[in-house]
Amino acid sequence: MYSGRHWLTILLAGGTTAFAFILALTGSVGGMFLSNFTQLPLFLAGLSLGMTGSIAATAVAAGVLLIAGASIGIPLLLVLYAAPTIILTRQALLSRPDGQGGQEWYPPGLLLLWATGMAAVLMTVGFILLSSGGETVEAGIRQLLDQVFQRMLPAGQAEQRDILTDAISPLLPGISASMWILLVAVNGALAQGLLVRGQRNMRPSPDLAALELPRGLLFVLGIAMAAGLLLPGNYGYFGRNIAVVLCVPYFFAGLGVLHFMARQHPAGARMLLLCYMMLILFSLLFKWPTLAVAAVGVFDQWTGLRHRLRNRGPN
Repeated sequence: MYSGRHWLTILLAGGTTAFAFILALTGSVGGMFLSNFTQLPLFLAGLSLGMTGSIAATAVAAGVLLIAGASIGIPLLLVLYAAPTIILTRQALLSRPDGQGGQEWYPPGLLLLWATGMAAVLMTVGFILLSSGGETVEAGIRQLLDQVFQRMLPAGQAEQRDILTDAISPLLPGISASMWILLVAVNGALAQGLLVRGQRNMRPSPDLAALELPRGLLFVLGIAMAAGLLLPGNYGYFGRNIAVVLCVPYFFAGLGVLHFMARQHPAGARMLLLCYMMLILFSLLFKWPTLAVAAVGVFDQWTGLRHRLRNRGPN
């Protein structure tokens, strides 16, 4: 049974989630920014009280939306925010004896794979809905982007609109799904960090430097890339975008390599902070830094780079 403090946590988590979600519906810049952290209170409730805590907080958030007259947003809240949080919370809190008197917790690589799978499912459903209109999915996305840019840019800048549409439309679904995975991971990590500081965490924090992905994921990524290059129409477009989504776990694996390398150096913490700052800065201007980190992750998972370095030990 939950105590009074636990119920207060659930009420605050649900109310804060609903508040952030309603702000996003207003369309304001501040509201859109806060909507990125809609899952944070749900993760706080789940990772401190268990899966039932996140379910109860979701019920509170849905109730607040209903009272506020925003019931139309409840399905969106459940699909994009609440359900993934509940599923990941359940998986994150799974453990088993490690045979040495301790507990072996659900590995971070499989948690990341769950998030990637959910993003892939959501993107697939979106593709099915968009392809039912008769035209190709990319054509529909181009038309939608053109309408958006018509509102954002003056009427005399048709050439600029075409340039932006050509640059964004080929990979927009994959990039959007990838950003969703990133936000899920950031919210989960922030919640776990806050709970650890307050000594209210139910499990230890996952070690990014030890992140391992199933070898079969490389095979699936290869199929998606081949489909994107070889197949025409919607099939090729879907293949290219699902390949982008499948690259996200390898981006985190690449970050894991950076964390592992930083531990081998006395000034590793400062070097790691510098790497993150440069990655964020250059990723805002270019695509290659993100792709380079993902490529490092692919190389690491294919060759077992970290295992080799770990077995060699410190120099």
